[in-house]
Amino acid sequence: MLLRARQDKINRNLSKAEQQRKEAQALKEKREHELATVGAQARQVVEEARRAGDKLMQKNYQTARAEGQKLIEKAKKEAEAERAQLRKELESELAGFASLSASKLLGREIGINNPKISKS
Repeated sequence: MLLRARQDKINRNLSKAEQQRKEAQALKEKREHELATVGAQARQVVEEARRAGDKLMQKNYQTARAEGQKLIEKAKKEAEAERAQLRKELESELAGFASLSASKLLGREIGINNPKISKS
């Protein structure tokens, strides 16, 4: 009987150990699955962040490029306006010089209000 009781106890302990081993294995598999899931989620978050960063960078690039184009166009218009103003001033000065040169050459003042020229 003692031998039978001892054998039963050993069998119970072996059965209990087997059950604990199965529970440990199940827990290990659960943890591995959770780690894989967390890893996949982390990769997804990183990928989404990368895409959002790329999108923001592209938007900033396009905004900067558009602003740069606006500045270039504004500078061109300002340069053209300044060129036109300088041309106008130069033409006015040249007309004055031409008038002065002709006056000195002819010995008199040239102009629309000059009665000698208007009546001719």
